[in-house]
Amino acid sequence: MNRRFFEKKQIRESAMIMMMTAEYPRWSYTVLGLCLILFCSCAGLKGAFAPREKMLISNPFAKIAWIKNQDPNYESGNLPIALNSPLIHQDMVFVGKNTGGMEALELKNGRVVWRTQDIGAFHGAPQVMDDLLIYGTTEGRVFARAWATGELQYEVDLGATIESQATIHNGRALFHLRNHKIVCVDARTGKILWAYQRSVPYLNTLQGVSKPIVHGKRVFVGMADGNIVALGLNDGTVIWERKLTTASKFVDIDAEALVVNDTLVIGPKSGLLYVINPNAGQIIRTFEYGLAHVPVAENGVILVPTTDGQIVKFDSSWKEIQKIKISESSLSSLKIWKGYLVVSDVKGQIYLVDRDLKQILRTHQFGHSYSAIFGELEVKGDYLLVLSSRNRLYAFNWPGTGVLGL
Repeated sequence: MNRRFFEKKQIRESAMIMMMTAEYPRWSYTVLGLCLILFCSCAGLKGAFAPREKMLISNPFAKIAWIKNQDPNYESGNLPIALNSPLIHQDMVFVGKNTGGMEALELKNGRVVWRTQDIGAFHGAPQVMDDLLIYGTTEGRVFARAWATGELQYEVDLGATIESQATIHNGRALFHLRNHKIVCVDARTGKILWAYQRSVPYLNTLQGVSKPIVHGKRVFVGMADGNIVALGLNDGTVIWERKLTTASKFVDIDAEALVVNDTLVIGPKSGLLYVINPNAGQIIRTFEYGLAHVPVAENGVILVPTTDGQIVKFDSSWKEIQKIKISESSLSSLKIWKGYLVVSDVKGQIYLVDRDLKQILRTHQFGHSYSAIFGELEVKGDYLLVLSSRNRLYAFNWPGTGVLGL
């Protein structure tokens, strides 16, 4: 029985071998094997090239790259307040200290590259033109240094506290002084080219001034008497001026103007928001918002930070399309960081807001009760720099590549 079984098995195996040999040549098995290998490889590649979900980021304010204590020595009851702002240029940070020194720091770690000891404090951020770092002090002096080394190139005395950041345009630097004077200097040499003195009859004015801006061949600047003035860039002559408020005190126009879509937007903190024709000074539109800081224009929309803690969005024709209230205090700065709006207020809080003004995504409160933010936020790439009024410089670093998890 066993013999018969093995004979039948041998016959079946021989028949199968003959059939396979007849119908499928030997090379067909090689092709079949290659096809199986290719199929398996493609299955693996499909997974490799399949779209992946973007990494979610929980809180960009949670990652502080470094902190610098810029506080000078002071006596109790005489708390020094920082009103200035930092500047990022290439991979360096430049910031003034209330002790009168200018410091250059490495952006990635805050390490000091160079520092100087000038006279006076600072009310604005420095500016860079070519190889020069240009800034003014409360002692009325303008300094120009090589930004890479700190080596002094020139120094000039303007005669009064320099309240604004320099505006650099075509080799000229413009400053707004505390005595209501606009001064234009040659940014390469420091030579004074012209000065415009405004007579302001008000005894009570607010701290701060409007930074001059240049559009075409004109300089636009708000003044402490409630006027906006257009000056000739070449000689400082008055082209036109416009009164924007009739209040009896605190009429200062301290916010920086913005020229967008052939219109000029500016306004006093205590008054209306004005949209003006920059050519002749006619008022085109007004809105019942106090302008807290220079607006931001991008992709056809204008974002206006207000003195009552709102961000208002307008389209290119100045139609109001959206707004959100994020604070009970006046906002102090608004920038775009990694596709979101980052905003500060004068109570020392920063906010991350979605671009559509639908919601506040994240907030961060600086610990000290006096940690207001009076200067501007500074943004470059993954970094956000904030100088609090308590002279602490914070460097936030966006945590990796990804989107914010809601």
